[in-house]
Amino acid sequence: MKYLTEQERIVGYKARQQRYYTKNREKLLAKSKLDKLENPERFKEYRRRFHEKNYIPHPLPASYTYCRYCKEKFRIPKSRIIDNGNFCSRKCHTNYQILNAPTDEEKRARWNKYQNEYNKTPRAKKRISEYLKKKRRESPEFVARQKNKCVRALLHAFKRRLRVLNKPEKKSFVCRKCGKEFIDTVERIYCSKECSANSKRVWKDAREAKRMNKRNGNGGIKKKAFDNMRAECDYKCAICGRREPFLDQYWHYLVQDHITPRSKGGKRRSKENIQPLCWDCNNKKGDNIC
Repeated sequence: MKYLTEQERIVGYKARQQRYYTKNREKLLAKSKLDKLENPERFKEYRRRFHEKNYIPHPLPASYTYCRYCKEKFRIPKSRIIDNGNFCSRKCHTNYQILNAPTDEEKRARWNKYQNEYNKTPRAKKRISEYLKKKRRESPEFVARQKNKCVRALLHAFKRRLRVLNKPEKKSFVCRKCGKEFIDTVERIYCSKECSANSKRVWKDAREAKRMNKRNGNGGIKKKAFDNMRAECDYKCAICGRREPFLDQYWHYLVQDHITPRSKGGKRRSKENIQPLCWDCNNKKGDNIC
């Protein structure tokens, strides 16, 4: 009679149990569902004991962070963090890279920087010298181009030296805005950007005032005479009969209009040729005689 060891008995028991489960899988599933419905407390206790027996805690705790692309908070184990934990998924990581992809100019600048750094290394200098020796042996045109480059470089250096020697003298000027005296090599009107901006603002205000004066009477009779005409007409438009202010229009008050347009021979500053109109009626009338 053969006696089984403890290990062989455990292996045989597990094999019989596996065969039983595979054979009666549907019955066991139905029974477990029924037990869950009939005895939920016992099922919870079973799950708790199973979890305590089989659960192995993760060695690294989970981290909470915000995705740099979708700005949502997510929980992810440190064992599989995507790009130092900045993104919640590969899709967000890819979209962020596409959104912040470098332009052609940045790529070119990066490549030029890399080339300049590489050309300073001993290996690159050796390769460049070997290439130049080979080209000089093979083509005399290359030698001529190299000589021309050297000549041009010497000319540029000579011009730079002349520029330094012939540097213009500094002179004193007076600011047109604030009257302050300043020194510079180039003749300038203003001493600083603030003075220049203020003067530009003054010019802009003057242009705006000129435009408003033209609208209010510079293109016709004087403002005081037109005010009297508006009062005589009871501040009403000569065409539509509405009284000012016209709050629904671009300009809220009456404007001067030439009854016979100047393009058709009408007088510019004659009271007989001026009538008060609202903004919309004046635009609709155009160059018609009304």
